[in-house]
Amino acid sequence: MDTLLATQTCWILSSRAASTAAVIDGWLAGGSAGRDGALEKLAFLSTKLQGFRQHVDLLHECLVEIAPSFTMSGKLADIIPRHLGQSDVATTIMSEQLLKWARQPATPTQTINLATVAQCEELLVATSRVFIFITQLLAIHDVEDQCSRIDASEAQKLLARADAACQSVWTSKVIF
Repeated sequence: MDTLLATQTCWILSSRAASTAAVIDGWLAGGSAGRDGALEKLAFLSTKLQGFRQHVDLLHECLVEIAPSFTMSGKLADIIPRHLGQSDVATTIMSEQLLKWARQPATPTQTINLATVAQCEELLVATSRVFIFITQLLAIHDVEDQCSRIDASEAQKLLARADAACQSVWTSKVIF
């Protein structure tokens, strides 16, 4: 695993989450009128972006602190770049589409696709949980223990959920 690339990807993900949340918050603060449910969903998405950012920042800190002296299993070394990379692609798609939507003149909240917002929320929740899991694994110095935790059925479900959430955003044709 390339630790430098992983830490750079964490920084990019964190910055993207912060800027996307700021765009949503700015748009909501602009007094946009529309469906209350749509506005609530956008506000909730902003909150999820901020939480996602916190988990990415914690992962970044762990990678920076442990990188020089840490021995990790091959499985953990595979999981980290895979999930950071998938999250990078999926959050790029989400962010670009949301920014494009928000820049439209007089963006009506009626054009908010609530199913798409739900996909984005699922992406942020599922990938945040993977980053929490990875952070926990980075605190374990026994390679066999890392592998056994990764192989556990709950961990496999967690990883599969994040994979599915990323795939859902990648293949979605319905945008905000």
